[in-house]
Amino acid sequence: MVRWDVERSPMSVQLLVGLGADHGLPARACLKSTGLAEEGLRDTGATVSPRQELTVIANLLKALGDPPGLGLEAGIRYHLTTYGIWGSPVPGPDVRFHADRGAGSRRAVPPGA
Repeated sequence: MVRWDVERSPMSVQLLVGLGADHGLPARACLKSTGLAEEGLRDTGATVSPRQELTVIANLLKALGDPPGLGLEAGIRYHLTTYGIWGSPVPGPDVRFHADRGAGSRRAVPPGA
């Protein structure tokens, strides 16, 4: 079972704040009611909750409406490297942490898959 409530890197929120900025929306409007500050999103040890991330999305939709292509415009900002070398939205203390996680994931894939 996948837990959706895991704290994660603020990279997604950074991308969404950038999307808002490209549409003339200030960061403070994107981050309203999240408890997040724009400066904190650049902290390498920072994390955000799924609720905070969803609040940013709700703020964007409230401010911008739902113009055609907004979801696509948001989606194309995400790349495998958005979350680092392992593509993990979950921050870790060091490379070993992610290497161990990657090795564990690899074992879950059946041979020949």
